[in-house]
Amino acid sequence: MSQLVAFYTDLALPRAETTGVSQLEIADSEKYRFPLGSATPRVVYVRHPKDPQLLIPFAAFDAYVLQDKYNEALRIVTELGASEVICRSLRGESVEAEAGIGIKGLSLSGGAKQSSGTDISYEQRGQGGPPRDPGPLRWPDEPAFEAARAAVLWNGATEVMITVRSGSQFHADSGLGNSLSKAGFHLGFSMQKNEATVFALTAKFAQNEKANKAKKLSPQEWQAAPPAVVEQAPQPERKRRWFG
Repeated sequence: MSQLVAFYTDLALPRAETTGVSQLEIADSEKYRFPLGSATPRVVYVRHPKDPQLLIPFAAFDAYVLQDKYNEALRIVTELGASEVICRSLRGESVEAEAGIGIKGLSLSGGAKQSSGTDISYEQRGQGGPPRDPGPLRWPDEPAFEAARAAVLWNGATEVMITVRSGSQFHADSGLGNSLSKAGFHLGFSMQKNEATVFALTAKFAQNEKANKAKKLSPQEWQAAPPAVVEQAPQPERKRRWFG
């Protein structure tokens, strides 16, 4: 099954055989879904990696998938009980970043630098809630997503950072894009012309922080702790005294 799909009304493009595009009659477009209405003849579409029946215009693919991953990252940290979430979008010709995760006190990978613009795209603060498992994950191949899930659920992480970068394979001025244009295809519309885009999401988990503090309470501290802390902490074991 080809990753690239295009539709024609009368005749298929004769020079498209070497491009890897599967050309279908426009009537076949009814079997698929499109982000914006219906199919347009000669526009190259890319199958969504997680939903092959969803076809995205070639030039808009990277931005669409990045937004999908951003939504998934928000869902993950929300279900994990985040008390504070800040997401920054970074745009610029010279942005450099890797998908990665940072845990408070430990940097595994990731980063962004030399961005020509930074905006806070989402910000939320509250009390948070008990962590719930967000699985199954829509993007299990994103290492940062699974690492954040494991860090909060099993390692008691109080802060994580997820960084996701858009791809570059399907930009309009990429090598593949130029080949498709020379074959007579259209690439669709994109507002981001070869501009690297990164989402950097930071989330804090107050419930885990309370639980971590509660685990360290002495018997005397446990007795004096407020109810919100006591609920997170098992009662400390007292030393037994034997009388004979």
